[in-house]
Amino acid sequence: MGMNLFIINNGRYAIVDKGLEVVIPNVEKGRYHGVLPDIDFVAAAKAHGWDGYRLRPDLGNLEQILDACYAGAGRSIVVDVPIDADQVIGLNPRLYNLTTDTYL
Repeated sequence: MGMNLFIINNGRYAIVDKGLEVVIPNVEKGRYHGVLPDIDFVAAAKAHGWDGYRLRPDLGNLEQILDACYAGAGRSIVVDVPIDADQVIGLNPRLYNLTTDTYL
């Protein structure tokens, strides 16, 4: 396919992790089940015949990854971009729709 797929990997179900603070504020955070088990996206990509890269935290391999993405070799590429799940990069607009009123 020749597709480049960048996975912004915070290791969490963010809408669960942050949303449940609004929906069920009296439940302890450890019961949210919002943290994902580690998923090796690079290994999964390679197992399916794609190339895979994991961006290093110091960005030391960024040039190599970008070169591979622009090479146009015809193989698809997965790039795992690890990010800090606790870093606030802006509000999720979907959180405004959450409420403590449920239909369960």
